[in-house]
Amino acid sequence: MSTGIRTRRGAKINLKGEAEKILHNAVPSETYALKPDNFFGIVPRLMAKEGEKIAGGAPVFHAKHNPENCFSCFRND
Repeated sequence: MSTGIRTRRGAKINLKGEAEKILHNAVPSETYALKPDNFFGIVPRLMAKEGEKIAGGAPVFHAKHNPENCFSCFRND
């Protein structure tokens, strides 16, 4: 499992400068990666195999201790 960066409520992070307000139109990707380890607080159980093509809205994995909590892929065609 990955370790996340957690801050306490009310922590103030002082950053210098300001972000540039530039927007670009990105080319949509043909492939996507969904990493269950990036979801904190759950133990994932995969419902799809690696490399399998998945339809939009199909469940990809669910929480081990709460199988009703399914995570689906999002695809906007």
